[in-house]
Amino acid sequence: MKKSDIHIRKPVFAGSFYPSTAKEIKAFIEKFNKDHSEQEDYLKQMPASVSGLIVPHAGWEYSGKTALSAFRMLEKLQPDKIAILGPGHRVLVNSAVRDDHEAWETPLGTTMLIQDEDFEIFKPAHAVEHSLEVQLPFIQYFVPRCKIMPLVVGQLKKGQVETLAEKLLDKGYFFIISTDLSHFYPIAEAHKRDLKSIENIERLCEEGTEACGLQPLRIAFAIMRKLRKKPHLINYSTSADANGDASSVVGYASFWM
Repeated sequence: MKKSDIHIRKPVFAGSFYPSTAKEIKAFIEKFNKDHSEQEDYLKQMPASVSGLIVPHAGWEYSGKTALSAFRMLEKLQPDKIAILGPGHRVLVNSAVRDDHEAWETPLGTTMLIQDEDFEIFKPAHAVEHSLEVQLPFIQYFVPRCKIMPLVVGQLKKGQVETLAEKLLDKGYFFIISTDLSHFYPIAEAHKRDLKSIENIERLCEEGTEACGLQPLRIAFAIMRKLRKKPHLINYSTSADANGDASSVVGYASFWM
């Protein structure tokens, strides 16, 4: 086995959740940028003190445009180290756990990982988790030289939330919080539930927030309270916008914070 095979996490979801080649990834992003060449108001008015983004993590064909509405802010912000917090869909954990690879790879190349010893290692949680990997090509495109610390976040007690928030805040990370909203309701019901969740997210209120990334959001809310900031909605969409099926949809939203 080559050294690179040991120390670099190879892409698992290229070709399924996002394109399988660098050319296709760049084409997806550049088409979005071209279609939105005139800066939206939120980009013109973006403060220099943005601390992070909240973005969805479905396949790019469904939620990629909503995610990109936020990720394009990175071109101006240029953070040098990013903590990516996402839920575990396949492996259960009771904390926020990191991966011990030296780097993660996508078709755009490799990105070095930050090995922050304040967070425990649990490699199985990262092996087949898409909520973190799907964000990396966007980061690599806009901030190619930054380092990342991906964290899979499981069920947390209130004390854990506060402790994890303090550890992250003390290190000066830029934050990417990975979450989708409601799942598998008819579109009218999905809109109702998602609009309530969006309102709750902007108010830093976890109660009544319907999101698969609620645990990462809880950490983000604790961080925002300490910074005296709140999230601001950028874009909202549903899977019906991509496939036309309004009978059972998933909701997606992006925010800056």
